[in-house]
Amino acid sequence: MPTKFEGTEIEKKALNAYINLLRASESITHEFDLKLQSEDGMTMSELGILEALKHFGALQPKDICLKILKTKGNVSFHLKSLLAKKWIKKNQIKLDARAYSVSLTKEGKKKIVKAFKSHANRILERFSILTMDEQELLRNLCRKVGKQISG
Repeated sequence: MPTKFEGTEIEKKALNAYINLLRASESITHEFDLKLQSEDGMTMSELGILEALKHFGALQPKDICLKILKTKGNVSFHLKSLLAKKWIKKNQIKLDARAYSVSLTKEGKKKIVKAFKSHANRILERFSILTMDEQELLRNLCRKVGKQISG
C-alpha cells in the first residue's frame, strides 16, 4: 500500500521504497520464523545465534549482538532459551569472573546443521521467483542502503 504522506515526489518515492522493503522483510521473516518454530523448535534469533557460533566459534554475548544485529536484551533472552535446550554452553572467561562466552554443544552443532539446511531450502524456494540477476541486483541494492546506515 503506497504512502498517504503528502510530501514531495522524492519523499514519497523514498518512503514507498522503505515501506515495500520493510513489508517484504517482515513478511518473509514471519513466514520463516513460524516454520523454524514448528519444524525445528527455534526462532529466527536463535537460528542467528547458533549460526554465528557455528561460523565464529565461542563468542561473548556482546559480540553475538554485533554479528546478528540484535539488542543485548534480545540476545540475553535467547541465550537463556538455548542454554535450557542444551544447544549451547557457557564458558567462563578466566581474566574476568563476570564475563563469559557461549559455544555450541554437540547437540547444538547437529541442530544448527539440520535447521540451517531446511532454512536455506526455504530461502531458495522463496527467492526462486527472481532470476539470478534480479537476486544479485536486490542483494546489491540492500547492501548499498545498509552500508549507508552502518558506515
